[in-house]
Amino acid sequence: MDIDKICINNLGREVNYGSFKAMVVGYNIVLECLILSLIEDYGWNNFVSSDIILLHSPLNCSYVLANPKYYTEQLVL
Repeated sequence: MDIDKICINNLGREVNYGSFKAMVVGYNIVLECLILSLIEDYGWNNFVSSDIILLHSPLNCSYVLANPKYYTEQLVL
């Protein structure tokens, strides 16, 4: 399945990212990874042109990339 379809099917879904709770908010078309938002200042805050953010929220403090193959138990693939 394409990364954009995986993202749309899981948009807003909460996943465990290490010891943090994160939410699926977008995807990166070049790296084919999901973009997860965190309420903690743990990841990055700037975007590149290959980042597609579909869900904006004032709670999004930072972002991390996540390969969906490592989250098969938490995502709809």
